[in-house]
Amino acid sequence: MFEITTLKTLSEKQKTSTTYLHKPHKLNNYCIIVITNGFGYHFIDFKQYDFAKGTFLFIAKGQVHSFDFKPGNDGFIITFSEDFLTNSFKHSWKLSETWLFNYHIGIPKIQLKSIEQEDFFDLTEKLNKEYHTKNLFARDVIIQSLLNLLVLRSERIKRAEFLKYDKTNYTDLFFKFKRLTEETFSETRNANYFAEKLSISYKHLNKICKLSVNKTAKQFIDDFIFMESKRCLLSSGMSVREISEHTGFDEPTNFVKYFKKHSGQTPEKFRKKNKPTQ
Repeated sequence: MFEITTLKTLSEKQKTSTTYLHKPHKLNNYCIIVITNGFGYHFIDFKQYDFAKGTFLFIAKGQVHSFDFKPGNDGFIITFSEDFLTNSFKHSWKLSETWLFNYHIGIPKIQLKSIEQEDFFDLTEKLNKEYHTKNLFARDVIIQSLLNLLVLRSERIKRAEFLKYDKTNYTDLFFKFKRLTEETFSETRNANYFAEKLSISYKHLNKICKLSVNKTAKQFIDDFIFMESKRCLLSSGMSVREISEHTGFDEPTNFVKYFKKHSGQTPEKFRKKNKPTQ
């Protein structure tokens, strides 16, 4: 799956659309937002990120985001599945383990320097032109090649930024812990369980989390479940009972207590307060 459109086109469509992109909505695929003109804000997992010309925003599958459309802003919105990108290129890593799309270890954006912008914008323009070409011969392969180049070059910039601060060798282990949390959070919140699955001690797992995201393993698991709860409350029609089951609670009352402990309010109050009206 691959799609690309301009921010200006999407903004115009919103005027007559019944899909409200200014509301929090969950992504089923990966997304790159390229800002070629203007400035403003984009909301990812309930946080506000500013952008300007040369900003690239990276939103991972499963995250919630919303637009704040402003006149004069333009750029590209690139949406794609992991299978599309890796079909022809066998990476040694998964998109969920890139530093671009790993929202746990840094902000989900890069800001290109002026000298870099022309090259990256040209690459994005080529993606857009190829997507809309009427000549379908090898179109997907060419798009995959261009997208692969865009992701890899962006990843190189992100890693260069991250390595200014990263002095650990635990990133791979942290990614394994993160993936295990994503796969089994509805079954257990016990950090010892995850340590055993990774064949390391609980103490070592805590050290990995502290060095990677400045949290204990338990804090990371709790934050993950809390975020998943908020995503479901604002981007789905799931009831509190259904979200309770989805996040691994035996009883809705226990989920409500858990949510209130982390947010200071009940799930219903959070939903009512934060879900925008049409």
